Order: sequence, then structure tokens, then C-alpha cells
Amino acid sequence: MKRQVLLFIFLFLFFKNVNAAPYDIASIGTFGGYITEAYEINDKGQVAGWSYFPSGNMHAYMWDSTNGIKDLGVLYGEWSFGYGINDNSQIVGSSTVTSSVLFPRHAYVWDSINGMVDIGTLGGDESHAHAINDLGQIAGFSNVSIGGNFHNAFIWDNVNGMRNLGTLGGNDIEAYGINDLGYVVGYSQTVNNQVHAFIWDAVTGMKDIGHLGGGASTAFSINENGIVVGCSTTTEGIGHAFLWGGVMRDLGTLGIRSDAQSINDLGYVVGYSRISSGVNHAFIWDSVNGMKDLNALIDSSSGWILEEAMDINNLGQIIGKGTLNGSNRAFLLTPTVQATPEPSTMFLFMSGLLGLIKLKRM
Repeated sequence: MKRQVLLFIFLFLFFKNVNAAPYDIASIGTFGGYITEAYEINDKGQVAGWSYFPSGNMHAYMWDSTNGIKDLGVLYGEWSFGYGINDNSQIVGSSTVTSSVLFPRHAYVWDSINGMVDIGTLGGDESHAHAINDLGQIAGFSNVSIGGNFHNAFIWDNVNGMRNLGTLGGNDIEAYGINDLGYVVGYSQTVNNQVHAFIWDAVTGMKDIGHLGGGASTAFSINENGIVVGCSTTTEGIGHAFLWGGVMRDLGTLGIRSDAQSINDLGYVVGYSRISSGVNHAFIWDSVNGMKDLNALIDSSSGWILEEAMDINNLGQIIGKGTLNGSNRAFLLTPTVQATPEPSTMFLFMSGLLGLIKLKRM
């Protein structure tokens, strides 16, 4: 997540949260094709993602409400994806490096001055960058041999280059999130070939943060307070969204299963849940109101069905994907009333801090 000075959190700790406000909704648009995906939003309201052209190829983009959708191009060939964006308007993702072939792809970092720059691999022929913090550190995954089937998680910066984060014992490891303290989250196979969520830092290395009883978990996002969200199987073998701040908490569902994709610095979580009819609906969660269907928080006559929420910034803006009058589109939700953090933000902050301290001592 984006840089947030901890003092900012304390300035608001004792303000009472208002109930989730209704949202205005906007479409992010397309390159003329039938699908646009929105993946991450920074605190400036700039969005990173990818969109199809009528030809069927897709390119990474940056979008904002003033300039619209901007094509970021490719490293080579005709395919690129945008996954992460920081508050310095740097974007990371992956792009093809051969002509007209979807794989292999290389991780890149993009800015308005240098354009798209290949950051290499861990020795193989494929890499993917998924998140970038405000210091320019990038988290992602790469294979370590040409044509290798397994991935290794990495952290990259322009001084040290790409570094392997290690493993929880297995062969397949992927990193999806990073905060400004350099903590990285994702998943790793274990020695028993289970998939467990991890948190990594440069001092203690990779640590297993457990699961909800079903033996599998993946972490997707970490905020500046060290709070982690993702998805884990329960004892019934069903995937549920979780929040971890030293202890893993089940966030429940809107019906059948759920997946948490992002958490902002104020403790608001977004993701998606399968409802009883079997389709996905986007949700927002906080510790006071629990999990709420975002479709109930927009104008019911808008023509939108919100299927997945992918990210939330510190202004409460949410991006994701859904359908608009039956067409696949990416959306931006902007709260019509600015919500303030609830008192339980102190609990979330302290839980995350204590969790990080515990990891340091292990």
C-alpha cells in the first residue's frame, strides 16, 4: 500500500466512524475492446490495469479522471498488464518480450520519463511485478530457470536489483503486496506441498502466517500498519477472506465464499464474495459494520453489477470490475461522504504492530 505516516493514523484514532456512505460510480473506459481490468489505485486517484483492443490484444494503462486512459505500451510484442501503482505514479506489471506471444513475460517498471523498463528475472525467462511501494521497491515472482514451471518471489530496487525471498520449504512462491517498510506478502508452498500465506522482511526473512483451519492460504495486500489480508480455506475447505495482525481473523462471506484483495491504512478491506445465487459480488468490510455488498451502496438504477473489488485507497475510493448494462467494465467508486476511522483502528494498528514485533523476535 501507499506511504502513510503513522502520525496520520493517530490523529484520527478517536473519531467515530460513520456508516458506510453511498458511492458515486464511474466507468474507467476501454481501448475499444470488450474488457478493461482495474487492479490498483493510488492516493491521487490514478489507476493501473489493462484493457483489450478490438484486435484481442491487451495493453497496460494508467487512468485518472482528468486525462482518461493512457496506453503504457509494451516491452516487445503486443501484450502487457498493469498490476501496481504508487503515489509517485510509477506502475509495475509484466509485458511480452517476444513477438505476438503471451508468454514469456518480463516484469517492468514504468514512469512518465523513462517509459516501460524491463527489470529482468531471477535467472529464468519469465517474471511478473505485482506491487510497488513509494520507495520504488517492487514485489513479484519469477522462475529461476529457462522454461521453469515454478516461481520464486522477489523484491527489487534500483540499487540491489532482483533478490530471491526464499521459501517456506516448497518450490512455488509468489509475492503480491509490499508496504513502505519493505514488508512483502504472498504465498509459498511448504515442505508438505501446502500453500501458506507469508510475510517477509529483510531482517527475519519469510514467516508463515497460518490459515483458517483448512491448510491453505494466500496473502494479497499489506498496509502501512502491518495488517495483512487475503484468502484461506476453513476447516470445511471453503475459501474465506481473512485479516491478519498477528492472529488470522475470518471476515466471513456474503453467502458462500469470499476473497479479500486489499486493505487501506484506515483498516477498510475490499474484495469479492460468492452470494447464494452462485455469482460474485464486490464487498467492503470494516470492524464495525462487517462485510457489506457494494451493490447495495450505489444507485440501484445505474445499470452496474459490481462483481469484484480489487483495491481501496486512503480516500476510500474503490476500483474493480463488473458489468454495465451487461458489458464487462472496470469501475471507480468514490464515497459521497468522507468516512473517518473507527475507534477500532487502534486495535488494528496495535495488532499489526505486535504481530510485526513477534515476527522480529522469532
